[in-house]
Amino acid sequence: YAEISGVVDAVDIKVGEFFQGPNPAAKTVGIRIVNNGSLKLVANVPDVYVGKIQKGDHVQVVVPGVDSVTSTISVAGTFIDPSTRSFNVEAKLPANPLFRANQTATLRVLDYQAKAAVTVPTNVVQADDKGKYVYVAEKSGNKLIARRKTVDVGESFGNTTEVKSGLSAGDVIITEGYQSVYDGQTLTTN
Repeated sequence: YAEISGVVDAVDIKVGEFFQGPNPAAKTVGIRIVNNGSLKLVANVPDVYVGKIQKGDHVQVVVPGVDSVTSTISVAGTFIDPSTRSFNVEAKLPANPLFRANQTATLRVLDYQAKAAVTVPTNVVQADDKGKYVYVAEKSGNKLIARRKTVDVGESFGNTTEVKSGLSAGDVIITEGYQSVYDGQTLTTN
């Protein structure tokens, strides 16, 4: 008699052999029963996210080869593992015949959001001893002139960086050759 229902996935014992249940010291499985109807994702999250991830937060779970699903954090650990500097989170997964126990998945958490944010490609943001800046193309008569604009940057995600101040709507960012232009240089376009 098994305490859970599911599918017998492996049997490493023979009729008549004594069996007490799973034994980590033994090299055999014994009997493995799998119930994929109530799976959960367990993840270690770096401790820098302690104030950003809470029980009840919505998350996206991406399983390779399977569509992503939306879930909710059901457990947010209160202990930081000193060896990994991370804490555990759990999210229950909806039933899906393509999900398997011990399958690898990626957890995506929305930890920051800014409505109507101005963003630029991360690689065009340059820095020197005066701060961070980008080059924009400004129209001067019938010519385009490169202008250095000091910017205050916020968060970055993927290949984009949020610019909190320093740019205006309609600014044309120089994205090619930006490392070799200087303030006041006349620009040509191809």
